[in-house]
Amino acid sequence: MKTFRKPVSTPRRLFLESLERREVLAGNVAVSLVGGALRVTGDSGDNVIGIFQQPNGRFNVVGLDDETITGPQENLIVRSILVNAGAGDDTVLISAEPDPFDPFTIVPAQVLGTTVVNGGTGGDTISVNVVGRLIPAANLALPSLSVTVDGGIQTTGMQDDAVAVVNTVTGVLTVNTYSGDDTIDIIGVISLTASINSGVAATSRDATDNDLVNIFGGYALTSTVSLGTSSNTDSGNTLAIDTGAYGTLTIMGGNGIDNIEASNVLAGLAFNIYAYGGADTITLNEVQTGLTRDNYQEFADLVIQALGIDVNRLPFDLPSLIGRLPTLPGSLTIFSGAGDDAVTLTNIVSTFNIYAYLEGGNDTLDADFIIAKRAYFNGGAGTNFSTLGDEIDAIVSLLLFEDQ
Repeated sequence: MKTFRKPVSTPRRLFLESLERREVLAGNVAVSLVGGALRVTGDSGDNVIGIFQQPNGRFNVVGLDDETITGPQENLIVRSILVNAGAGDDTVLISAEPDPFDPFTIVPAQVLGTTVVNGGTGGDTISVNVVGRLIPAANLALPSLSVTVDGGIQTTGMQDDAVAVVNTVTGVLTVNTYSGDDTIDIIGVISLTASINSGVAATSRDATDNDLVNIFGGYALTSTVSLGTSSNTDSGNTLAIDTGAYGTLTIMGGNGIDNIEASNVLAGLAFNIYAYGGADTITLNEVQTGLTRDNYQEFADLVIQALGIDVNRLPFDLPSLIGRLPTLPGSLTIFSGAGDDAVTLTNIVSTFNIYAYLEGGNDTLDADFIIAKRAYFNGGAGTNFSTLGDEIDAIVSLLLFEDQ
């Protein structure tokens, strides 16, 4: 069975305008720390906030655009982080202190508890880089409890958010953005569960939701990516997933024109795609569902290398144990939805079955270099065309297609 490799405004102050009214001007950030719980609250201005861990393990809260910080700011012992950025086009950065001599290397901050960033209204830029603990001697990172990034609450207007979660190890990852043309980058993230939604709630008729979601080097037991299932038909999204391993991976498109791509991806149990309405394009290459003994051996080798285990001192024969493990069946299922869709499948390995339902519309299917027990291809209503290559090792069921 073929397998694939898996790759890590100027400073202002509070003032009394009159005896009856007190105003907090833009550019003020309030900080509090209670029992290791860090809380950072912005105002209505365009705040630029950095939360950086120093080499001594303690944190500094920094205003990167001459913001006025009130409350504790330096040498903070932090176990959890909550940021409410407020209104305005805010920027929030959480990581270890950047190295001025190597600014392009992002080192995560160590936060054992929860990390929550609420962007609020406005077009926000948020970057989170967090693990629970780093153990350099074992080349190992322990997970934080959870990471949650919420771009805002708006469902009307064009408020474009940019969210990046990079080099992060956590138990639960949640990323949400709303109306507007948002960008979400998930790079080098390991989690137990991951939920990415680039279009929470319905988009109004006068607003579009054209989002770009990039996921590279992701590993999760359960991962769900939604491109805005309630977005209107004028919207469209692009999702690219490259290099990762999952237990189950589920992708849900929107009602607009979506472009969904996945390459070099392993899903141990199931890989499901629901594209919904619109003329969608689905392209899968180098995708495997299910696990083989070769995969078990690869995972064992990774653990042995990371932890420095001497296999000769194990109380059992590892190769013999792996040889007794059964192949884990995993399926690939695609529902392309209504619209004139194009589905391309190449270099696909499934230890169980492949299902592709192209449903309504005039659809096209291209498939080659496929290994599976069975491959069910159903064109649905409309005039549909299929091109099947010669390198398909599966029992094929082809319904409601015409040859191109």
